[in-house]
Amino acid sequence: MSAIMRRELALRWIAIASALLLLLASVMPNWFARTSWTSGARHSFTTIIDSPAGYVGLVSLCGFVAFVALAVALWRRWAVAAVLAAAAFSYGAYVAGSYWLGLSRGVALLEGRADSNKNSPEYTVHWPPMLPFFVFAAVVGVLVSLALAATWLARSRSRLVTESPPSFSASKRENADL
Repeated sequence: MSAIMRRELALRWIAIASALLLLLASVMPNWFARTSWTSGARHSFTTIIDSPAGYVGLVSLCGFVAFVALAVALWRRWAVAAVLAAAAFSYGAYVAGSYWLGLSRGVALLEGRADSNKNSPEYTVHWPPMLPFFVFAAVVGVLVSLALAATWLARSRSRLVTESPPSFSASKRENADL
Protein backbone atom coordinates (compact mmCIF):
# COMPACT_ATOMS: atom_id res chain seq x y z
CA MET A 1 0.00 0.00 0.00
CA SER A 2 1.46 3.32 -1.04
CA ALA A 3 1.86 6.29 1.23
CA ILE A 4 -0.87 8.17 -0.62
CA MET A 5 -3.33 5.32 -0.08
CA ARG A 6 -2.43 5.10 3.62
CA ARG A 7 -2.94 8.85 3.99
CA GLU A 8 -6.32 8.65 2.25
CA LEU A 9 -7.36 5.72 4.44
CA ALA A 10 -6.40 7.66 7.57
CA LEU A 11 -8.35 10.69 6.35
CA ARG A 12 -11.38 8.48 5.72
CA TRP A 13 -11.32 7.06 9.25
CA ILE A 14 -10.88 10.48 10.83
CA ALA A 15 -13.78 11.93 8.82
CA ILE A 16 -16.11 9.03 9.69
CA ALA A 17 -15.15 9.23 13.38
CA SER A 18 -15.85 12.98 13.44
CA ALA A 19 -19.24 12.48 11.80
CA LEU A 20 -20.15 9.69 14.22
CA LEU A 21 -19.20 11.79 17.25
CA LEU A 22 -21.47 14.58 16.07
CA LEU A 23 -24.22 12.14 15.09
CA LEU A 24 -24.27 10.54 18.53
CA ALA A 25 -24.45 13.85 20.40
CA SER A 26 -28.18 13.62 21.04
CA VAL A 27 -28.03 10.11 22.53
CA MET A 28 -25.22 10.86 24.98
CA PRO A 29 -26.15 11.13 28.67
CA ASN A 30 -27.68 14.42 29.79
CA TRP A 31 -24.83 15.35 32.11
CA PHE A 32 -22.29 14.68 29.35
CA ALA A 33 -23.61 16.59 26.33
CA ARG A 34 -26.29 19.00 27.54
CA THR A 35 -26.30 22.16 29.58
CA SER A 36 -28.02 22.06 32.95
CA TRP A 37 -29.07 24.75 35.39
CA THR A 38 -29.57 24.27 39.11
CA SER A 39 -31.32 26.54 41.56
CA GLY A 40 -32.58 26.38 45.09
CA ALA A 41 -31.39 25.97 48.62
CA ARG A 42 -28.79 23.55 49.84
CA HIS A 43 -30.92 20.39 49.92
CA SER A 44 -33.82 21.31 47.64
CA PHE A 45 -32.27 21.80 44.23
CA THR A 46 -34.25 22.20 41.06
CA THR A 47 -32.40 21.05 37.97
CA ILE A 48 -33.33 22.05 34.44
CA ILE A 49 -31.67 20.32 31.49
CA ASP A 50 -31.79 21.81 28.02
CA SER A 51 -33.86 20.19 25.32
CA PRO A 52 -32.29 17.84 22.77
CA ALA A 53 -33.80 20.13 20.14
CA GLY A 54 -31.25 22.80 21.06
CA TYR A 55 -27.64 22.84 19.97
CA VAL A 56 -27.33 19.08 20.50
CA GLY A 57 -30.09 18.38 17.99
CA LEU A 58 -28.52 20.62 15.36
CA VAL A 59 -25.09 19.12 15.93
CA SER A 60 -26.58 15.62 15.54
CA LEU A 61 -28.35 16.66 12.35
CA CYS A 62 -25.08 18.03 10.98
CA GLY A 63 -23.39 14.77 11.93
CA PHE A 64 -26.08 12.78 10.10
CA VAL A 65 -25.78 14.87 6.92
CA ALA A 66 -21.97 14.65 7.07
CA PHE A 67 -22.09 10.88 7.62
CA VAL A 68 -24.42 10.29 4.65
CA ALA A 69 -22.41 12.64 2.42
CA LEU A 70 -19.17 10.92 3.46
CA ALA A 71 -20.66 7.49 2.77
CA VAL A 72 -21.56 8.59 -0.75
CA ALA A 73 -18.20 10.33 -1.19
CA LEU A 74 -16.21 7.31 -0.03
CA TRP A 75 -18.28 4.90 -2.08
CA ARG A 76 -18.12 6.85 -5.35
CA ARG A 77 -15.12 9.13 -4.65
CA TRP A 78 -17.15 12.19 -5.50
CA ALA A 79 -15.48 15.39 -4.46
CA VAL A 80 -18.85 17.18 -4.47
CA ALA A 81 -20.16 14.87 -1.74
CA ALA A 82 -17.01 15.47 0.31
CA VAL A 83 -17.56 19.23 -0.03
CA LEU A 84 -21.18 18.74 1.11
CA ALA A 85 -19.85 16.86 4.16
CA ALA A 86 -17.46 19.76 4.80
CA ALA A 87 -20.40 22.18 4.64
CA ALA A 88 -22.34 20.08 7.17
CA PHE A 89 -19.31 19.94 9.44
CA SER A 90 -18.81 23.69 9.18
CA TYR A 91 -22.41 24.36 10.17
CA GLY A 92 -21.97 21.98 13.12
CA ALA A 93 -18.83 23.88 14.13
CA TYR A 94 -20.75 27.16 13.86
CA VAL A 95 -23.64 25.87 16.01
CA ALA A 96 -21.46 24.34 18.74
CA GLY A 97 -18.96 27.21 18.65
CA SER A 98 -21.60 29.93 18.97
CA TYR A 99 -23.26 28.02 21.81
CA TRP A 100 -19.88 27.71 23.52
CA LEU A 101 -19.17 31.43 23.07
CA GLY A 102 -22.65 32.29 24.33
CA LEU A 103 -22.13 30.27 27.49
CA SER A 104 -18.68 31.75 28.06
CA ARG A 105 -20.12 35.28 27.75
CA GLY A 106 -22.82 34.52 30.27
CA VAL A 107 -25.77 34.19 27.92
CA ALA A 108 -27.77 31.33 29.37
CA LEU A 109 -30.62 30.21 27.15
CA LEU A 110 -32.88 28.97 29.91
CA GLU A 111 -36.35 27.92 28.81
CA GLY A 112 -35.89 29.68 25.48
CA ARG A 113 -34.98 33.06 27.00
CA ALA A 114 -31.66 34.80 26.78
CA ASP A 115 -30.41 35.79 30.23
CA SER A 116 -27.18 37.75 30.15
CA ASN A 117 -27.00 38.45 33.88
CA LYS A 118 -23.85 36.56 34.90
CA ASN A 119 -24.35 37.10 38.60
CA SER A 120 -27.92 35.90 38.77
CA PRO A 121 -28.37 34.03 42.07
CA GLU A 122 -31.32 32.11 40.65
CA TYR A 123 -29.45 29.61 38.50
CA THR A 124 -26.05 28.03 38.31
CA VAL A 125 -25.04 26.96 34.79
CA HIS A 126 -23.27 23.61 34.36
CA TRP A 127 -21.51 23.39 31.01
CA PRO A 128 -21.66 20.22 28.95
CA PRO A 129 -18.21 18.58 29.10
CA MET A 130 -18.46 17.39 25.48
CA LEU A 131 -19.06 20.84 23.97
CA PRO A 132 -15.37 21.56 23.17
CA PHE A 133 -15.04 18.08 21.67
CA PHE A 134 -18.02 18.72 19.37
CA VAL A 135 -16.39 21.94 18.14
CA PHE A 136 -13.04 20.18 17.66
CA ALA A 137 -14.61 17.21 15.83
CA ALA A 138 -16.54 19.52 13.51
CA VAL A 139 -13.47 21.61 12.65
CA VAL A 140 -11.40 18.48 12.04
CA GLY A 141 -14.23 17.09 9.91
CA VAL A 142 -14.23 20.22 7.74
CA LEU A 143 -10.48 20.05 7.18
CA VAL A 144 -10.40 16.31 6.50
CA SER A 145 -13.39 16.40 4.13
CA LEU A 146 -11.79 19.18 2.13
CA ALA A 147 -8.49 17.27 2.07
CA LEU A 148 -10.29 14.19 0.72
CA ALA A 149 -12.02 16.28 -1.95
CA ALA A 150 -8.70 17.85 -2.96
CA THR A 151 -7.05 14.42 -3.10
CA TRP A 152 -9.76 13.01 -5.35
CA LEU A 153 -9.75 16.07 -7.60
CA ALA A 154 -5.96 15.92 -7.96
CA ARG A 155 -6.10 12.20 -8.73
CA SER A 156 -8.80 12.65 -11.37
CA ARG A 157 -6.88 15.55 -12.91
CA SER A 158 -3.67 13.48 -13.09
CA ARG A 159 -5.62 10.66 -14.78
CA LEU A 160 -6.87 13.08 -17.40
CA VAL A 161 -3.33 14.20 -18.14
CA THR A 162 -1.88 10.68 -18.36
CA GLU A 163 -4.76 9.29 -20.39
CA SER A 164 -4.59 11.86 -23.17
CA PRO A 165 -6.02 10.89 -26.56
CA PRO A 166 -3.60 9.53 -29.17
CA SER A 167 -1.89 12.06 -31.36
CA PHE A 168 -2.77 12.66 -35.00
CA SER A 169 0.42 11.10 -36.32
CA ALA A 170 -0.25 7.80 -34.53
CA SER A 171 -3.75 7.56 -35.99
CA LYS A 172 -2.36 8.38 -39.46
CA ARG A 173 0.13 5.50 -39.17
CA GLU A 174 -2.65 3.09 -38.15
CA ASN A 175 -4.72 4.11 -41.18
CA ALA A 176 -1.70 3.67 -43.47
CA ASP A 177 -1.28 0.07 -42.30
CA LEU A 178 -4.81 -0.77 -43.37
